[in-house]
Amino acid sequence: MSMHTTRIKWLALLMAMLIATSAALLAQDASGGITGKVSDPSGAAVVNADVTTRDVDRGTVWTSKTNEGGVYNFARLPVGRYEVKVQAPGFQTALRTAFALELNQTARVDLALSLGQISQQVEVSDAVPVLQTQTTEVSTVMQSSAIANLPLETRNYNQLTLLVPGAVTISPASFNTGQKTFNAARPNLNGNREQANYYLLDGMENIEFVDNNVAYSPNVDAIQEFSVITNNPNAEFGQFLGGVINVSMKSGTNQFHGNLFEYLRNDFFNANEWSNNFNGLPTARQRWNEYGGTVGGPIRKNKLFFFADYQGSRFDLPATSTPKTTFTSRNLSGDLSDLGVALHYPGTSVTMPANLTQAAVCTAGQKMGVNPCINGVSATALKIAAALPKPSLPGLAGGTVNNLNNVVQNYTHGNQGDIKMDWAPSEKDHIFARYSQQHIDNPIVNSEVFQYSGNGSNVFPLQQAVLDYTRTIRPTLLNDFRLGMNYFPAEANVQALSTNAGANLIPGQPTPYLPGLSFASSKLGGQLNGPFAFGTTDGPEIFHQTAIQFSDTAIWTRNAHTLRMGLQMIRYRNNYVPATSSDGAAGQIGFNGTYTGYSEADFFLGLPSYMGYGLGFAGTVGQRNWAAGAFVQDDWRISQHVTINFGVRWQLFTPIYEVHDRMTNFGMYSGQIMLAGQNGNSRALYNQYNGIANFLPRLGVAWSLDNKTVVRAAFSRSSFQEGTGEFNRLATNAPWNVDLVGQWGGVGSNGGIPSNQVTLDQGFGALGATTGCTLQNVTSAPASCFAGVRLHATDPNYRPAVSNQWNLTLQRQVTNTLTVQAGYVGQHTDHLAAIYNMGQNLLNADGTASPGPYLGGNLALKNGGTGQQRLNTSTAIQNYNALQLTAQEQLTHGLVFRFNYAWSKCLTNNQGYYGRYGNAAPAQTTADVAFQSYVYNVHLDYGLCDADVTHAFNGYVNYDLPFGRGRAFGKNASKAVNAVLGNWRYDTIVTVHGGLPISMIQFGNDPTGAYFQPRPDCLAPSEATPYKNFVGGGYVWFNPLTMAIPGPGKLGNCPISSERGPGLRQIDMSLSKRFTISESKFVEFRFDAINAFNTPIFALSGYATDVFPGGGIDKSKYGVDPTYTAGIPTGVVNTSQGARNLQFALKFHF
Repeated sequence: MSMHTTRIKWLALLMAMLIATSAALLAQDASGGITGKVSDPSGAAVVNADVTTRDVDRGTVWTSKTNEGGVYNFARLPVGRYEVKVQAPGFQTALRTAFALELNQTARVDLALSLGQISQQVEVSDAVPVLQTQTTEVSTVMQSSAIANLPLETRNYNQLTLLVPGAVTISPASFNTGQKTFNAARPNLNGNREQANYYLLDGMENIEFVDNNVAYSPNVDAIQEFSVITNNPNAEFGQFLGGVINVSMKSGTNQFHGNLFEYLRNDFFNANEWSNNFNGLPTARQRWNEYGGTVGGPIRKNKLFFFADYQGSRFDLPATSTPKTTFTSRNLSGDLSDLGVALHYPGTSVTMPANLTQAAVCTAGQKMGVNPCINGVSATALKIAAALPKPSLPGLAGGTVNNLNNVVQNYTHGNQGDIKMDWAPSEKDHIFARYSQQHIDNPIVNSEVFQYSGNGSNVFPLQQAVLDYTRTIRPTLLNDFRLGMNYFPAEANVQALSTNAGANLIPGQPTPYLPGLSFASSKLGGQLNGPFAFGTTDGPEIFHQTAIQFSDTAIWTRNAHTLRMGLQMIRYRNNYVPATSSDGAAGQIGFNGTYTGYSEADFFLGLPSYMGYGLGFAGTVGQRNWAAGAFVQDDWRISQHVTINFGVRWQLFTPIYEVHDRMTNFGMYSGQIMLAGQNGNSRALYNQYNGIANFLPRLGVAWSLDNKTVVRAAFSRSSFQEGTGEFNRLATNAPWNVDLVGQWGGVGSNGGIPSNQVTLDQGFGALGATTGCTLQNVTSAPASCFAGVRLHATDPNYRPAVSNQWNLTLQRQVTNTLTVQAGYVGQHTDHLAAIYNMGQNLLNADGTASPGPYLGGNLALKNGGTGQQRLNTSTAIQNYNALQLTAQEQLTHGLVFRFNYAWSKCLTNNQGYYGRYGNAAPAQTTADVAFQSYVYNVHLDYGLCDADVTHAFNGYVNYDLPFGRGRAFGKNASKAVNAVLGNWRYDTIVTVHGGLPISMIQFGNDPTGAYFQPRPDCLAPSEATPYKNFVGGGYVWFNPLTMAIPGPGKLGNCPISSERGPGLRQIDMSLSKRFTISESKFVEFRFDAINAFNTPIFALSGYATDVFPGGGIDKSKYGVDPTYTAGIPTGVVNTSQGARNLQFALKFHF
């Protein structure tokens, strides 16, 4: 079936649904308000005046009366255009003509009545209110025209979050993919973690709550308004640290309106990546298009309206040759001499031949790791190497890099739509509802079957629904009830076995798949080939999440007070089939060069630094918990110039339990093995937090110094419960789910071999056996349950993060439509989620190490040969301080713009479990420290946040160019001239910011025995050398030769985030031309240029410092010898993302 036929069928189906199901159409949330004071000529309050506000597009009417203070209030109105009319005996009727009401806005419209007859009407058409005088949050609002016209990279509404002060992204390329939900792009707002934002769609939670991903991503042509609150929202909002991202969907009006659209991209028009150019690689193939339409109108004028939309997305990356790196023919026997690396015998400083077949073999009385000898080349390593794909390209660096041609086929296909309805059965009753669905299919096929994540699929069929009923009980009292459901099923990373060539290569191999093989700081690993050089972990994530939501809010106006009181409840249901563990069912094996100085040499000697796999969970995990909130908020207009916002929110997150109590926890210090719901243990195995931090105060003051200047000050507290991912939850523990792990290396001097080392030739079976691990014997810590097994413990006092936020802001109205704003924004957060390794040793002053206190009460468990011993805690902190500036022009002469600048600093002692990973594309800089490097002194990790950027500028412009009929230039132009010069529009997005932090890591020596990303020694400050040519290709961004591996028994002294990567400069542009058919119909042709000036977005992926003598890099050759590149060169920019893409669009509006 052709794509054209498919599209016609989808559009026909949409129209049929509109006709056949009009009685069940659903619609959107209303979240704006209008308030004001009615006074007589003397300034006294007019009591009991009739006030009517009318939606001029829908004809819907709301009525109220002024109270004893002359104040009226319409607290819950759909976003749109409104007029306000006031009538009172003895006074002329006053009518405030139409103005736009924005999302989350409380527009103040004061009206002064003149003496006379009600039949006499006076129209007031003052300028649209542009000063924020009623509320004290720091927020940004964008309307539908700006949203639909901006050159968004893939029409992903989440990109709009980058157009607020204090917003950056660590992964620019993730906004330029077809994936908009699971692992999709998200912003870092005010330095906070990506996971710490709260998404709302029509007032309903819109997140995937395990990993805090974005859930439903609406069609941007269906969005009415978009709002981001980054500081001090009122007490109605909870569950956030970074920002509240609130979206309102469109509704039908009294006129039929809509559009049809198609957007197209083709690699023929695209520029090539900077890194492709210097590597001699062609432009990646691309076939992207997005098509669909919207339609809305009346079912019954002034009463009942519908709106519907459909969008199809076809983001295809056709068969594209992507160079990878594999072993050369010389390497297959263990001869690494063509790699130009210096090796040493394990445990010694004696040089070892790069041709391992010529290395000294241990004889009687000698031992590898002690004497300068080896046990020979690993037979298993030779077997694996022989099975791997052979070079098929000439490659670089003598054929040792980019020597394998892998053809990748990848597409992301989506179909989605919304059906909604607004109904006003009376002036006191307003109902709206919406149903949305989105189905995404994302398979990946590689020609080389051993490529990591080869031949996998990702499927996401989302559904969402919301129902809202607003009742005006009396003129001063209103109630709003909302019920919603968010259903997020996903089948991610599901592997498709297409060959058995990976089977039986390693003893005890758990599946027919070749395990994921990683080679740190190597040509075979890192960003050259992805997180793993070859193989797959086979770790599917199959889950079905449901969030059922209820809220009720009452709004009461009395004198100068507007009082809001409400209750919110969310029931979280998470049913999932675990991906066994983060190691997957196939497992993973890592080599980091700790034994010989180079990862490949460790591989051929059969000496991994890491080996692990998961045995899986019998059945489906069913996890449940609640989030509950209650709030009181008072907006008190104490005078014409001063408004006080004060309130308090009570927020509760109940602990997560499993429906059949299949969870295990471990006493942090006692080591007690606790089973859920048994022996007096709670079902969740950690305590519910009940304390003062459940109460979250909100306080703000807005003071109008004059009619053009307002000063706002606010303090608020919020809380946030991070999901932490399924791999760190208590259902992953024995006996329910067993994750066998071994981790070695860094013990003794220069990579001595520990006594419990498992070699490749021994295989997975040597990690331990799990037969005999039962519910009955698990509490006695038998080896069958815990030998080699990763433990996941949770602090019994684990609790939500709590954040204090404040701002002091000055806003000045320059013209009727232009405002400028300057504000100090601050935030301090406690109890952030952090993960400790309980297996770390305590370091003594004399350089020796002693066992730590964790699990010390159960030596059978502590010393039972377990793998990693992880502990979920809530002990991390974060601080953010910034000067934020904004200039905003409301619509005037066809021009709208907003520009933001932030000068900021963010500090934390933990970057979070996710760190910089979990996006649809790699981060611009890698090497964050996701775990605490030394749990007994977490202040050592206090430094710059992952998303810290000192200077950040962003903004956008929408401009109807002033040419053609009725415009400043050519207003009397003929039809022919106007057809050429008239109706042009220009839109642009500008983003400029400095570089992101980089934490240096060394894998060669960790005296704590934890191997949680220890840092090197900084002998002197590194030398920043941006744009200095690197002989191996790229730029030397900073010189790493002032760093070294710490001595035995010592932690490195390099601070966290000691380096900075490249910054970002990008301008996206759009030019469109409108061709008028009739007064209400026109065709629009549009041309978008993403990264219009093709400014390279540099990416820096080299961060390891154990690449020096005894490691792998030769200081005398680094940056000097053009034939010398060892692994991923540390400090070198050699990749890029986001070359110029051109996009064409045709839209029909009616």
